[in-house]
Amino acid sequence: MKPEISDYLKLFIRREGKIVLGRKFSNVWLLTAVLVATFLAIAFANGSLNYLNYKMNDPFIKWVDIKNDNNPAAFKALERDLADSLNPVRYHYQSYSYDYEFSYNYFGVADSLHSYLKCRFFDSGNKELIKAIIARDNKIIGIEPAQIDELSGNSMGVFITEKAARKLGYADAKGNIDMPAYLDIYRKCSGADRLGFHLTDERARVPVPVLGVVRRLPGSVDFVAFTNLYRQMRADVVFYLNNDEYASSLCYFIPEDVDPAEFDSRLSELLGEQTDVPFLIDDQSYDPRELYSYKNRVLQVDKDGYTDYYLGFRRVYPTDTLKVDPIVANRVNDMILSEYAGKDVHRIYEYDYTFDALPTGDYLSIYFDDLKEISAFADEVVGKNELEIEMSQINAKENFQSVSVMAITLSVVMVIFAIVCILLFIVNLLQSYFQKVKRNIGTFKAFGISNRELQRVYMIIMLALVGAALVISLVAVSLVQLFLNVVGIVKDEGFGFLSLWHCDVLHAFPPLITIAAAVVVVVAAAVTVRIVMKKLLSATPGDLIYDR
Repeated sequence: MKPEISDYLKLFIRREGKIVLGRKFSNVWLLTAVLVATFLAIAFANGSLNYLNYKMNDPFIKWVDIKNDNNPAAFKALERDLADSLNPVRYHYQSYSYDYEFSYNYFGVADSLHSYLKCRFFDSGNKELIKAIIARDNKIIGIEPAQIDELSGNSMGVFITEKAARKLGYADAKGNIDMPAYLDIYRKCSGADRLGFHLTDERARVPVPVLGVVRRLPGSVDFVAFTNLYRQMRADVVFYLNNDEYASSLCYFIPEDVDPAEFDSRLSELLGEQTDVPFLIDDQSYDPRELYSYKNRVLQVDKDGYTDYYLGFRRVYPTDTLKVDPIVANRVNDMILSEYAGKDVHRIYEYDYTFDALPTGDYLSIYFDDLKEISAFADEVVGKNELEIEMSQINAKENFQSVSVMAITLSVVMVIFAIVCILLFIVNLLQSYFQKVKRNIGTFKAFGISNRELQRVYMIIMLALVGAALVISLVAVSLVQLFLNVVGIVKDEGFGFLSLWHCDVLHAFPPLITIAAAVVVVVAAAVTVRIVMKKLLSATPGDLIYDR
């Protein structure tokens, strides 16, 4: 009686499978090695593409700089061309503005820790620039995009890089950035010590607000700010603390973890102790938007509209009836800062701002929606005015598509090579195996086992072999990728060398190339097994038994 196919499969697959898998699963490991090499190549190509895509799609690359090489006539002619209403549509740019570059000295955590930082000053209307600076993948700490409209056009705030913040000593014991609300300019204030200010080599700490700490900034500068800060920097009197009104005013920023009423009470008490006059702080809060920092309390909005609006600023005005002596004010300031040490309480000043006109900028910066017409723009607009535009990054971006195609092609070639190797392996394995067992197979056929049933058996065995090798190889490459990331063997910006399951360029998760490679390997193996076994089983039972 003919055995049931299920019983036959169990027996045949168990016995013949051991032979096909090889001694100590040698055939599985050989096939796995080929697939590991294939998926490592795919993961490396994906990782390289992700990193290159990140570099070439840097949002800051849309800001194209044209340097002012002391050619004011050409610069003015270029500005007229940029103002032409047809050109923004033709060349895909949004806005343009003059910006400035300079280096300033800044205090760090300690008076002795100060450093020159390279600064870039942009027009406050560049909202798109701010959004790129505080984008999620770039910002470490700082304001939220929703707060951009809360910034004054005359904001004094700065965005500083993580590297510069560490250079100034603003990192905790674990290496995390611990940035205060305000950064102090290392500003010459000769004579301010007569008013009670503490000077280091005739330099005083003059605070400007920090809007954020970010990983990188356009132009590889240490920090960026708005042109208003540059304007005030140029006017020596604005940040010059040898000023009776600055010295006698007590203005503070207090963070969220300091109770305003408690702070007011303690400040009034200290003032009263030093002046022998009960001191009331009448004007308790105000709104100096130029001095917003990333730690300010901002407008909260709920479903019913606007809720309470409060900023963490306190002040005591000098008045005609009750003016605080500058020496006393600075003495009280030392006391209040000592008591609130570690609370990020800062003394600030109501600066006497200047609104003088600025000279022509060091650069004319243009923000493009895309760079499709940048080459034409460089030739027809910039070149016409005998100016030059830095094209190295732009040329690199234009070449990115070619590099992407090459990397993807490399992955495809590796997959094809792997498939060819696997097919040759399967063909050789089946043929050598068949020569050993063809008499047994002839006997099976003589007892009525059909070719279809035999093909089904070998299909299951070979697909199990390929499937096991696929799973092991994918797990192995994933573990290698995880190990490299854990031990920190990565590119700058934290990009891994391997990326088996993610490819930004293909915008797919998992990427199509990895899944497609696995599917193609399985399908190709199945087709090969079917073709080879059909040919081998075409002989009659007698031919197989007697080796004719």
